[in-house]
Amino acid sequence: DQGFPGTVRIKVTYTLSEDDKVIIHYHATSDADTVLNLTNHAYFNLAGEDSGDILGHLLTIHSSKIVEVNSDGIPTGALLSVAGTAYDFAEEKPVGADIDKDEVMIQNSGGYDINYVLDNPTLDTAFANVKSLESGITMDVYTTLPGVQFYSGNSLGDDAHSKSGVPYVARSGLCLETQFYPDSPNQPDFPSAVLNAGKDFDSYTIYAFNRVDV
Repeated sequence: DQGFPGTVRIKVTYTLSEDDKVIIHYHATSDADTVLNLTNHAYFNLAGEDSGDILGHLLTIHSSKIVEVNSDGIPTGALLSVAGTAYDFAEEKPVGADIDKDEVMIQNSGGYDINYVLDNPTLDTAFANVKSLESGITMDVYTTLPGVQFYSGNSLGDDAHSKSGVPYVARSGLCLETQFYPDSPNQPDFPSAVLNAGKDFDSYTIYAFNRVDV
């Protein structure tokens, strides 16, 4: 497919647990060395359907660096510190607090669309937390993968609608897409996204939901 070597067999299992977790397990094998970078592109708005944008959602991401991209959104190979920038979510803040800041990568994307380098990817500790003050619903996110693409729904438009016909407008949902860093095969210093022939690939991502008093 698309020039990639080998036949890759992929199984993705979605589990809804009794304690309100969505658990995604990716499993893959290949009969030749190949590139593999699997993710999930679900949008979340914790305030619910027809509740407007996600700019008021509170977000924390435990990451000290992001992957720099050029004007075409392609990684340069450099990792940039988030300290003192609009990309810093080490301390909880609203998604919309800095979303229109005059920073090149934000302006090029119309908001957030960037890979965060996770400080400690593990299923024991959440790397991100999202909270809606409107509904009180929170979401903790866990992964075994080294990065996450935070996308603030910049290009959502009214060509897509909810199950009751409400249009999905720009920034009405956000994504936290766990992954290897983009363009990994061309960046020797990035974690490898190569799946070797005959080897098993397994990774997990968990979205855990709760409700708090607001």
